[in-house]
Formats: sequence, structure tokens, C-alpha cells
Amino acid sequence: MSTTRRAAILGLAAAAGVAGRAMAAAPINEVGFVKLGGIDQWVAIQGENSANPVILYLHGGPGEAQSPFLDTFKPWLRDFTVVNWDQRGAGKTYERNGAAMPRFNLQRVLDDAIELAEYARAKLGKTKVVLVGQSAGSLLGLKVVQARPDLFYALVGTAQMVSGERSALWQESRPMSRAPMTAPR
Repeated sequence: MSTTRRAAILGLAAAAGVAGRAMAAAPINEVGFVKLGGIDQWVAIQGENSANPVILYLHGGPGEAQSPFLDTFKPWLRDFTVVNWDQRGAGKTYERNGAAMPRFNLQRVLDDAIELAEYARAKLGKTKVVLVGQSAGSLLGLKVVQARPDLFYALVGTAQMVSGERSALWQESRPMSRAPMTAPR
């Protein structure tokens, strides 16, 4: 994430009055499985100061794991406590549950995201968190915030998806050899 985007998110968090509240300054680096929606799901909670504002990051996909990209978030960890999550059907959550994982849909993943936001708030002593959604995670983020606005200070969408149907049609219509990538009108 660029310094400018990090500064903008920090500004949102500060404007909401969340910087430096709740807990004494202490680093946090917890990586493992949390029971969400009845199954073990991989979650990383990392930051240089657990009193910093909390970001819950929703990855793209579906199926795009977040676990291989933790180093990407190192610049964020000075200003935020970042919660990364491999959603159902992705990465280490899929590795752990595989074929035994119950069938799921958008509502199930939405419920998991809400449960994780509640878990993160309780664990870190926060009243609300900042939700960041990337690509398909931005669409999930919109649904999560609509369902539970009380849990979030803000939603930041990157590579914002506004229509799952149109995005899927566009992806299916593009042979991999074609360039440049442009969205349909």
C-alpha cells in the first residue's frame, strides 16, 4: 500500500477518535486458527502497538489467500493492528478444512466476517474497526457494513468491485493472451 493510502486510512481512524485508545502499547503477533462459523479459519493479528486502530482486511477472490502476503503489510504495522484472514475456501483455511468444509455462499462468508470483526474488537478492546476490502473483498465489505454498520468506523475499498456478475462475465470473456486489460462498458 502506498504511503498516501496508509496516511488516508490513518486520517480516517484518527478522525473517528480511535488512535491510541483501549490498551497499553504492546506489540501483537498472533497467527493461527480461530473458530468462525463452526470451522477453524486462519487469522493473523499483527501490529507494533495493539492500542493502534484495527484494520480487518478482506482479501479478493474468492479463493485468493491472504496468508502468503503478510510481509506486504509490514509498513502498515507501525500505525495499525492488522487482522488478515484466509476466508472459507482459501489458503490455510481451505488446507485445514478441505473437502470436509461445509458448502458455503456469500451469506456464510458475510457471517464469518461479522464474527471475525466481533472477535477482533473483543480481543483488542476496541469499539469499532476499519474494514478494508480488496477486489471481491470490497464487495463483501459493502455487504458486511450494510449488515452491521455498528462494528465499523469506515470501509475502504480497493480495486472496488461493484457488480460480481459483470466482473465474472468480463473475466470469462478475456482470453489470457489478450492485452491490455480494460473493463467492459
